[in-house]
Amino acid sequence: MGLSGPTFSVRELSDAGVARVSVGGSFARAASAALLNAAKEVMIFGTFNYAADAIPDAELAALMEQTKAADRV
Repeated sequence: MGLSGPTFSVRELSDAGVARVSVGGSFARAASAALLNAAKEVMIFGTFNYAADAIPDAELAALMEQTKAADRV
């Protein structure tokens, strides 16, 4: 995941027999790209439009709580 070339949905991978998909690295790169794009926006344009896509603090805190996985999104 996260590499160049063709992309496939989870369903397509499952149908092809894939049992496990690792996305940690691609999630980290996506988060890093969002951070870099936000910083560039502030530096180049002096705007903060990126903040419209930010996760609300309460939602992030809820995701970080030590609760059963079934209670999460």
